[in-house]
This record gives sequence, structure tokens and C-alpha cells, in this order.
Amino acid sequence: MKPAAIILIAIILLAACSTTPMSEPAPAPPDPQAAVYTAVLQALYPAEAYVLMDTTQSASAYVSLEDVLQRSVRPGLNGLDPATADDFLDRNQTESRLPPDLDLGAAYTLVDTETLQPIFANEDAWERFYTAYPGVPGILTLSQAGFNAEMTQALVYIGIQSDWLSGEGSYALLEQVNGVWQVIEQVVVWMS
Repeated sequence: MKPAAIILIAIILLAACSTTPMSEPAPAPPDPQAAVYTAVLQALYPAEAYVLMDTTQSASAYVSLEDVLQRSVRPGLNGLDPATADDFLDRNQTESRLPPDLDLGAAYTLVDTETLQPIFANEDAWERFYTAYPGVPGILTLSQAGFNAEMTQALVYIGIQSDWLSGEGSYALLEQVNGVWQVIEQVVVWMS
């Protein structure tokens, strides 16, 4: 074999040995908001499927969010870190759309008022709703979650309507326990 061929083979072998194998990209870190939603849904309304309003909501249209936090939430949730409440207030100044690709650990459908309008145009609306969405606990509304600086505490609003005169809205306080979000306190602010 000629020396040039031997050198070429040696270079190719060295190059093959020196390349690092391609690795898969690191998985994206879990979305803390989705993890909070999953924890609150499973704790308060366990089901195999959910119907969620596609936009966030955090307070009544008749009372400001600051008033609700001051009068009901802060006094009702003893373990609430003021930084968590402040972050919740900041994140919920305006409505936002829930992303369609949340990992909630259960099937879910995002709906808007236009989707629900034809269902609720009749007297038998709730029967029609549960026929269209079997196994769901009702229509749920979520807020943006607020977090403390350490991302170990979260505050989220969750509302549910399951019949004409059956619904409630509450604020849930969650903490991370061994890396898993858990509801530790809840204060109900409205009920029908």
C-alpha cells in the first residue's frame, strides 16, 4: 500500500474516532403553569376529560381583582406569600388565551362563547352539553398562575359551571412538594 493511501486511511479513521456522537436535544423543562393547572384540576375536579374556556379569567366582572385579593384571597389563604399574590395580580391584568398544546395529563377541549352559544340556546342546554362532552365535570375557567420568586408556590383561580344553578369560583394555593405541585389551601369566592 502506498504511503499516501495509508495516511489518508489514518486521517479518516482518526476523524471518525474524534467525532462526538449526535445526541438528542435535551427535553424542554416542564411548563410550570401547565403543571399547576394539572394539579388543581386533578385535586378539585378529577376527570378523564375537561372543557376549558380558551381565555383566562381571574375575577368577577363586577369586582376588581385587587379587591378580591385584598378582601377574600389574602385573608383566606394563610400561607400565601405576598410575592405570589403580587405576581398573580401582574399576570392577570388582562385576559390571555390558553395554549392549545398544554400537557394536562388528561384530554381537554378549549371552547369559546361562540362554540357554546348554539348548545345553550335551548332549555335542555346542559343535557346537550354533556352529550357533546361526555364525562367532563362542567365548563372550567382558569387564570394565569402567579408564582413566588423561588417558583415553589403558585396561586391560580379556577371557576366551574356544571348546571344552571351549580357552579363556583375559587382560588387555590399550591406548593411544590418533592417537585410535584399540590393544592394546600383553597378559598371559595362565589357559589351558585
